[in-house]
Amino acid sequence: STTNGLRSINVVTSIIMIFTLLTRYRLSYIERYIQLDLFLKSSFMDNSDYLWYIVEVLINCFFMPPAASAQFKTIMLGGEYTFRLDSLVAVFSVVRIYHFVRLYVHYSVWFTGETQLICKKFGFIPDLYFVIKTELKVRPFKVLLSAMLVVALVAEIGRAHV
Repeated sequence: STTNGLRSINVVTSIIMIFTLLTRYRLSYIERYIQLDLFLKSSFMDNSDYLWYIVEVLINCFFMPPAASAQFKTIMLGGEYTFRLDSLVAVFSVVRIYHFVRLYVHYSVWFTGETQLICKKFGFIPDLYFVIKTELKVRPFKVLLSAMLVVALVAEIGRAHV
């Protein structure tokens, strides 16, 4: 069925994302130590990014496998309600939208090499908050429209699965 096909695609993309996350964090770890001219004496697991890597892997592992189906019933406000497990998983898997935010930050005009040099000159590192604040300053309607679209998407996913 279509649902199982989409779930299979979701499983494959989740596995790919986990491997790309591992590569990203490993390269970030190596880059940081090359920039600091330190020897790679500590392992990746000693790094502070290790916790964030685990959190991101757990977020990407949150999906409904193909052919899995579960329902549970509960009584609320004098009525009996039936919830499907895939509905709850769909609502919580919206957290994965942070990948789009990360891509936007990475390819943003405010995250170029020149911008990073200017920020380094003034003593701070451009990150997600810097990009969002700069976009809000320069193009507030674009940021607000994007935020409203994300909220509408989350609301539609929640409505469609209940």
